[in-house]
Amino acid sequence: MEGYLSKKPDKGLARGWKQRFFTLEKKEKTINYWKDRGTGLLGKIDLTKVSNVRASERHKDGDDAGFEIETPGRTWILSCVNASDRLRWMQAIRELLPSTAKYSEEEQPKDKDKKKGSKRETKIPAKKNKE
Repeated sequence: MEGYLSKKPDKGLARGWKQRFFTLEKKEKTINYWKDRGTGLLGKIDLTKVSNVRASERHKDGDDAGFEIETPGRTWILSCVNASDRLRWMQAIRELLPSTAKYSEEEQPKDKDKKKGSKRETKIPAKKNKE
């Protein structure tokens, strides 16, 4: 599988979405990407290290076309042209995931309290017994 997707840059100086040419390499279990078809390889996503793939509210144009790939070092945020492309990419990726990886085609709402490394917990007070 191959095609153009938009990629949200990792933390750093780069901002905004970058359109890149992606290929899904089934034998290597990787997703490779380039600035454009026929240019030098920019990077890879090792699907053997993926812990979660999920549909995402974070996407380029405000449509239902985003998804996230979670690896130990980074969460990759990608956006397709439309929701049907997202579904095709996600289903193709699912076939190559380790058995321990989570997978969800339904969008998960953004939770600002669940930041990486955050240990914030909500405690529910115990009910007092009335005697």
